[in-house]
Amino acid sequence: SPENDNVMEASSSATPSNPRYTSSAGPSPPPRNSMEDADSSSTRKRPRLDSGNHTMTADRSSATPSQLGSSTAPTTPPLDHPLQSSEHSDSFLSTIDRTPSKVTINVRDQSHHSPSLAPTSHDYNAAEYEHKGGLISPDEGVEPSKAKSPSPRIISVSSSPSRSPEIEVAEVEDINEEPGQTKWRPLVSSVLDAKAVQESLLERFPYLNQARDLPHTVVILASHFEKSKSSASTNFLTTCLAEADPMSNGDLFQELADWIEDYLSSTEPYPTQWYNMYIEESIFWQTLISIATNLCKRGHQPQILPLDVHGDPRDHQSFRDFLVAFGALSLRFLQVDCQTLKEFTPGSSTKPDLISEPYLSWLSNIVATNDFFFWKYLHNIYRFDPKRTVTAIIERFTCEPSGGLGYLTQYAKDLLDRSQNAPAVTANLWTALSIVNRMLAHYNLILNARNPTLTQQLLILHELPVESYRLFEEIDKTLQTFISKKASALSHEISQNLVTQLSEMILRILVSSEQMTTSFLKGSINLTEDLNSDEAPIVAEQAWKFQLLKKCLLEGRMEIRVQGVDTMQQELVKVYRDHIQHNPTGHQHQVVRFLCDFIISNRLVEYLVGVESHPQLISRCANIIGFLVINNKYTEADSDAIWKAVKMSQDSRVIDAILQMLPVIISLSDYNVLLYLVTKLNETPLDAFDNRMINYGTSLLTELQKKWGGLRENASLDLPPYYLCIRLIREAATGSSLPFAKRRNINAFASTQLLSLLAMGPSHGDKKRIYNECIEEIAENTKFATGSISALNAFLKHDNGTDIMALVHDFALADLIITNFVHTAESAPRNSPNLQVIDETLAVRLDLLQIIIMFAPDSISPERGRSLWDAMVGPKALSDLDRDSALAMLVTAIQGSMGRNAFIDRCINEYLPQLAPRYFTQNIMHFITHVAHYESCFPQSNTDEDNSNMVPTVIDILWRISLVAPANSIERKAISMLVALYLDTPKAQCTPKATITQMHEEVVERCIRQLTSAALKLKSSSDGTSSGEDEPMIIVMSDEEIDSQKLSFIRSLLILRELVHGIQSRAVYSPIPRVHPEIVRDVEVIKGDPVKIRYQPFSGGKDAGIKIIELGDLETIDALSKRLTALTSFSKFTVIAGGQKVHLVDCAESTIRDSKLHEKGLILIKKIIDDDAAPDLTPLRPLKPLEVGVMAHFQELYQLLSLEERLAADVFEFLVAFPPHDHVVGLLSSADTPVDVVLPPASPFKSFYSLYTLSSSLKTQLANGTSSSDFIRRGIQLMVESLMKDTGIGASLSTTGEIKATSSLIDCLLKYLKGKKKMLVRIVLADERFIAEHASSEVFDQISLDSKAFVNRLLSLITAAQNVNKNSLSENLISGPFAVILEVSLHSDKVWSAFKETGDPQSLLRRTLLQEPSQKIREGIAKAIESICTIPSQENPKTTDFAPYFWEFFTYLIPDSLGYSHNSEQFFTLSTLLFRQLDGAHRQNLDLSNYVREWSALLLRHQHHEFVGRDSLDWVIYGISGLIQLCIQFAKALEKPLKLEYADLLPASLSSADSRSDTLMEELFQTHLFPEISQAELDTPFQVRIPTLHSKTRAGLYTILLALSSDSKAYRKLLLMVRNLLRQGEGSQAWSWGIAQIVEDYTYDANWNFDRMCSIRSATGYPGLKNLSNTCYLNSLFTQLFMNVRFRDFVLNTNIADGRESQRILAETKTLFA
Repeated sequence: SPENDNVMEASSSATPSNPRYTSSAGPSPPPRNSMEDADSSSTRKRPRLDSGNHTMTADRSSATPSQLGSSTAPTTPPLDHPLQSSEHSDSFLSTIDRTPSKVTINVRDQSHHSPSLAPTSHDYNAAEYEHKGGLISPDEGVEPSKAKSPSPRIISVSSSPSRSPEIEVAEVEDINEEPGQTKWRPLVSSVLDAKAVQESLLERFPYLNQARDLPHTVVILASHFEKSKSSASTNFLTTCLAEADPMSNGDLFQELADWIEDYLSSTEPYPTQWYNMYIEESIFWQTLISIATNLCKRGHQPQILPLDVHGDPRDHQSFRDFLVAFGALSLRFLQVDCQTLKEFTPGSSTKPDLISEPYLSWLSNIVATNDFFFWKYLHNIYRFDPKRTVTAIIERFTCEPSGGLGYLTQYAKDLLDRSQNAPAVTANLWTALSIVNRMLAHYNLILNARNPTLTQQLLILHELPVESYRLFEEIDKTLQTFISKKASALSHEISQNLVTQLSEMILRILVSSEQMTTSFLKGSINLTEDLNSDEAPIVAEQAWKFQLLKKCLLEGRMEIRVQGVDTMQQELVKVYRDHIQHNPTGHQHQVVRFLCDFIISNRLVEYLVGVESHPQLISRCANIIGFLVINNKYTEADSDAIWKAVKMSQDSRVIDAILQMLPVIISLSDYNVLLYLVTKLNETPLDAFDNRMINYGTSLLTELQKKWGGLRENASLDLPPYYLCIRLIREAATGSSLPFAKRRNINAFASTQLLSLLAMGPSHGDKKRIYNECIEEIAENTKFATGSISALNAFLKHDNGTDIMALVHDFALADLIITNFVHTAESAPRNSPNLQVIDETLAVRLDLLQIIIMFAPDSISPERGRSLWDAMVGPKALSDLDRDSALAMLVTAIQGSMGRNAFIDRCINEYLPQLAPRYFTQNIMHFITHVAHYESCFPQSNTDEDNSNMVPTVIDILWRISLVAPANSIERKAISMLVALYLDTPKAQCTPKATITQMHEEVVERCIRQLTSAALKLKSSSDGTSSGEDEPMIIVMSDEEIDSQKLSFIRSLLILRELVHGIQSRAVYSPIPRVHPEIVRDVEVIKGDPVKIRYQPFSGGKDAGIKIIELGDLETIDALSKRLTALTSFSKFTVIAGGQKVHLVDCAESTIRDSKLHEKGLILIKKIIDDDAAPDLTPLRPLKPLEVGVMAHFQELYQLLSLEERLAADVFEFLVAFPPHDHVVGLLSSADTPVDVVLPPASPFKSFYSLYTLSSSLKTQLANGTSSSDFIRRGIQLMVESLMKDTGIGASLSTTGEIKATSSLIDCLLKYLKGKKKMLVRIVLADERFIAEHASSEVFDQISLDSKAFVNRLLSLITAAQNVNKNSLSENLISGPFAVILEVSLHSDKVWSAFKETGDPQSLLRRTLLQEPSQKIREGIAKAIESICTIPSQENPKTTDFAPYFWEFFTYLIPDSLGYSHNSEQFFTLSTLLFRQLDGAHRQNLDLSNYVREWSALLLRHQHHEFVGRDSLDWVIYGISGLIQLCIQFAKALEKPLKLEYADLLPASLSSADSRSDTLMEELFQTHLFPEISQAELDTPFQVRIPTLHSKTRAGLYTILLALSSDSKAYRKLLLMVRNLLRQGEGSQAWSWGIAQIVEDYTYDANWNFDRMCSIRSATGYPGLKNLSNTCYLNSLFTQLFMNVRFRDFVLNTNIADGRESQRILAETKTLFA
């Protein structure tokens, strides 16, 4: 514009004051505000940053970096008007937006080209230049002989065929009207001049030589600057300077400084090429800054610097010049970046290529006089003062003609402008602002030093504050614009950093000048208050900051608003810490007063915590409001504004934020503020009291009590908090519109707070007034009656009884509350949906009744007490839940009683004993427990000696409850407590033992009487007889009476059982074990050397431990025998030593030394069982006195076994807890006792008891080692007779009792049969001489028994049991009788013969082992056969006949097993066992070849079904293959060759057409091991045949194949079949075996024949998906989709038309699922 041109012309006459900083290439151009000092002849374009190529915009030719400086900015305004410069703040940037009008382009023919204009100082290779991107013709500037053909890069304006035109440029000032006088220059010459200048300068870089390139030289210099005398840098510099340490003086600094200054001045005429010059040597420029930065890193060893205070001052100057030069170089790159940002494409999101950042970062550090560690180290070592050096750096950077602050201003502003599209550029902004702030800090440091020697420095930098303010103003204006326009680039972090940096900047600016502070306050802040000169800058800074933050609050985006609140509250906290926290008068500080006035005048509280506010703002404003509170500026109006938002806001988040913010303010507020907040809380409607409001109320009232405690010691708390609590209690009790849980929470909150407040008041008069109001409402039964009762509870809960006694006396409170309670209980609907509310209403009244019962029980009359009991626990109570609540209240009243309580006594003595059983609840036992404790603590005076039993009342109550309580209610708890009172009370344990025994006997007598009485009544009711001699008439009882008698019977027996169990489990009631006195022997002299013999006695029962006997080795064997007899109490025994039997009689006179008995290790002493001795039936556990007393009533109890099944079963379970009674044992032992007496069919449970006696007696005899054949024979005879009778046990299986009785008899009979066998085995072990005698003594041969009838009877039981419903008892009746037949067959040849003749074993085995679905039955049958077939023949020779007999039938049944593969496990297990048990003679007669043929045919015929993935076993294949393996083994063992010809092995059922091959081996191979699993035609349905997968089964089949391939021909065929399964080709397994084929085709993977299970499925039934590396999530997704059955079906049934392209995903999923 013309104005700017005038400015430029006016400034053109000025000359730089320092010739050092002028260009040395010619006359110094005058300093100008524009880019007129730049070489505008060049129009080479800068590369576009958004495109990445090296084209340039047209603006590059229109402006130079000098135009961006502040050299011609308006002069600094007078200090009294420092801010007037703002209107000219953009003047030094005025030319930036100009159009490119400064350069005129002239196109002239080549004939006008002047050779003199060509560069003469250097010879340029045009081709090389073209290679580097030059724009000149190859023959320009070179000799004609070296000219080359035209380059395609030549700029052509016309299409002249002869020669392209030449482009010339001229500056506007040089253009003359006469064309001949215009100073035209070629365009390319400007480019070439800049390039040549830079190359020339770089070649002159200090210490550069041909051995190292430029970057390498810089690296060595930088390394030396950082690492002192490193070998590389020292040798290099020594070579260059011939000095030991070139840094010992300032020559190195001076060399570098001079070079940088020379470079800057020489390249000054080429501003348009500065960027290109940097790019061409970017590595050098990026490395060069490391020299300066590394120098600063040497702070830890600064001694090598030439800064000695006594040294040459020139050294200081060279050091300063070095740093100043780098500062100037930083400015140069800043100028380039300014132009880059100006030309940056608008709207581009790419970060521009900025080059000044490392230099500016170094500059930011070097100007930090006080903060930079480098300066601190220099000062500590040399006492070096960096102020002058830093001033020089700042002067060179900021003062004319540099104008660095102007460039920084534009740089920062452009960064902010570009940040909207390229946010990354803001990272460069902080360095620029940091430079300004640190320069200002340096200026203020000099200013505050008050040192006259530094005055000159102040004059040099006197314009720094003004220039800085211009930068501040620009950034502030841009920031506020961003806020107003809600710019997205202004993030929370950027805004926060800008506020911090600008705040620091303006404070330093204002501190430097009072006049600027005054102008700023009056102009920008509009603050006219007179301020202290020291506080004015701080106030001004805070005023600017808070106005900016207010703008953020009002106009910014939400993120900026939040940042504004955060910053504001942080600043207020800082002000508090700086001025108030430790200063009592800090409230009067001008900054504090200003900030308080600012918050109030701008109504920030109302804005921040208003109805329309945001939760994020509210949650962060606590410190803002708290600042007002601590400065006593918080008013009730602020509370009103806050509470208005709470009451009116529709956003729950706003209310949450306010209630979470208020506790912070509460902690800072005084008592009056809190009291007013309580009144505001009291205005809140009840429905607003949710959890957050309750938490706030808790904090408020808690803090109020703390503040009251510090103010008033003797006065009562003001009434508002009491009114609040009482109001909430009353309204919560009646607020039926609110949820019950919410009202309960409100009530709990108010009650808790009221209880806490009562410690501080109210006064006696206020409390009495509250009582009167509450009682009036209760008397009138208003809707607030419940709330009034709750209020009374809160007041009286911790009363010592004074107030409650007064209320009972003055207002008849007891009668009033009881009447109200009874009325409420009677009027409440029983089926109300709000029963919970009603229960809570009654609970409130129970709480007050509890207080009355505890402190004024005498005020409750008997009539009122009965009415209250009925309403609480009796028939008028609403529910069992209410009864439990009332009982819990009575328990609390008992716990709080200090003596006998009249009302409690009536409850115990009158009300509870009369309570109907249907009202018994769980809590009644809790109540009785505390009643027992109450009675023991406060015993009643009782003079009647006849009723002096322990706690008689409680025991009677428990007896009644135990007998009449409804089933499955509290009867077991009552019985347990009753037994505990008899056994565990301290009084019972301190009573003499005789008395205790008598008391226990009385309990037993009482139980027996109740049992027999109930049994007589039930019997008379059932059979129509009288119940006794005193009742000759027949009594017909109702169903209710019958149930009552049954209940009494069951409970009496249960009490008796629990009493016995309690006695048994308590050691205190156990009899003292009888201690046998040790036998005192005379001390004998040991004969010979002492030896120790280890022995272990065995008596047939529980074996004793290992013991040691010590004696002399010259003792005789006879003496040893006598000692062993004395020690073991064995009259007859056998000694086994060293694995051999020792005959003591034969060697009685031998010594121990001669027999070497002590050297044979452990000696076994086995008792010889005397079969003729009387059986020892002594119980293994001695009976306790109470048990003896119970068994004294055995006859009564035994007769009760004839009652109905349920009652008799309970009696039986009780009796079997004791050893068998002698009465029944005698009946069983006597040969004169009829079988119907001991095993009566009409009384199953008497039979059960007899069977129990038989079984238990046998067990005891075997344990004691005294089993008797007579006793065993008698037991077997009784059971067999009962079983054989037509009316005996087992005659019918129509009822459960009959089935159970029959099953019990069979089990007992088996025990006796096996007991006999055990006895025989023990006899064999005891003495071989008794084998023949006892083995021939067959018990069944001595019993008169029809063997055929016996067998038929047992077989009929099996048939009958198979026809009844299967259960555990009926299952035993199938396997049990069969086991009995076999066990009896061991002892009776007649029975075995009868079984073979009468039975149909084949049919029986088929039904029980194959057709039977019950696994338990099949296992029982198999176990029975196994048990008799595996007995060694030495024990019973008959066992050799059993295995061949059953094996014959099994061979017939094996073909039938194919139809029962799922049931054939036991069958084949037993078949294998029987086959193995065949002895040599039987094996020799077997046709093994025929077995192999038949069983192989079965294998091929069997249709194998196996579910893939389940480890199920096909027992047909497994069993038959196992049998075939046994055949092969037997044949080898017998050396009996199998006839394995191929033709013979083919099963007849398979024709040649049906078979896939002509050998059995191939059939087995292809049928069960490797069936075809694929086929060529996939369009036809194909049924996949699953091979046998079980590993053991496959191993067995492999064994068969190997056995079948016994010759070379068969083996060769087997190899061919295996070859088809393996991979082929060289390197394969088949190749190494020599069976590889030429083709590469194969069917199975290599692991098919090793681990087929893993090749197909896992144990879960699914194959799973392999993790292909980080595909587990995708695999999981596919698994979830696959397990969605409907989705799986959809995928599998979808028709796919284009599985290769558009539907490929679906096709692949379908394949995967399939």
